[in-house]
Amino acid sequence: MINKFLSRRKFINVAKLSFLFLLSSCRNFSEKVNIAFQKQFYPLQFIDLIPNLWHQKAISLNKFSKKSNLEDLKKIDLLLITDGWLNKINFDDFENINPSLLSKLDDRSKTYLSNYDKSKQDKLMPIGINPYVVIIKNNKNYKIDNNNSWDFLFSNDFKGKIILPKSARIVLSIMQRIKNRDLLQNIAKQEFIYDDKNSLDLLVNTEAAIAITPFSLSQKYLKIDSRLSIFFPDDGVPLLWNFAMIKSSLNIEEFNNWIDLLSEPKTAKMLVKAGWYLPFQTVTMNQLYSENIKQFSGLNLRPSKKCWDNSWSFPPLNPQEKKELEILGNKLLNP
Repeated sequence: MINKFLSRRKFINVAKLSFLFLLSSCRNFSEKVNIAFQKQFYPLQFIDLIPNLWHQKAISLNKFSKKSNLEDLKKIDLLLITDGWLNKINFDDFENINPSLLSKLDDRSKTYLSNYDKSKQDKLMPIGINPYVVIIKNNKNYKIDNNNSWDFLFSNDFKGKIILPKSARIVLSIMQRIKNRDLLQNIAKQEFIYDDKNSLDLLVNTEAAIAITPFSLSQKYLKIDSRLSIFFPDDGVPLLWNFAMIKSSLNIEEFNNWIDLLSEPKTAKMLVKAGWYLPFQTVTMNQLYSENIKQFSGLNLRPSKKCWDNSWSFPPLNPQEKKELEILGNKLLNP
């Protein structure tokens, strides 16, 4: 069966690469580390890079209150968390990141961190950027004349067939990119579907035509279903940020070794193929951001440099902004 899918040489190369990662996962990782994260936000390729000696704990932050949050995270040495859930975390429980590690970050990461108070940004180590992607069914009846902008969302061909994230902030940010402002008057008539957890299942198993979802979460579907295609509008896409936060119980050398492993060129390229972009200032990542997509081996599509330049992140909200967003969200997501 192996020879049916892989030539002998390719199989040997894959075996060698797997062995290298096995050695890397064991090298310099000697102490037990309790690491917690929301597994649904991370591709398997990233999870496989967590050292075998570390104890993984899956968490569900949306069920946390502040009190239970403190209790459930008490025995954690290392927490991985997305930017949308940082408001659930008590920053006082975590330690500052070593400045030498923060110096590895690229300009985009440093700019994004500057949105946080100094006391918070010193405790956040960006470890991944996950861009949203547009996934469309390959169907002659579904045509997008211009996939460089987000105006296609209001095409009559897609009325009631577009699945958007169930996040008012993300949806509103996309609508702000609509070039033809007159189209926004039809937002209620377009009958968008709002779903996060089941968006890809809905796309595959219903009459839906398009889904907007984090790139890394779409990989397993793209690999097994040839009916699906993807694109990244040149006008940019929303970006999800992922951070590591450390406790005083963590052996800093263990953490540094893991960051070094993520920074290795082979690792970075493998993660990009999985839709996961490392926020580090390295030659490899600079090339991956800037190369023409046709020159990239692996997946045929990824964000172009123009898309990356126009993509946007979500800084923390103050209480007034949060209240206003909730009001707008209720009107938008619950018409």
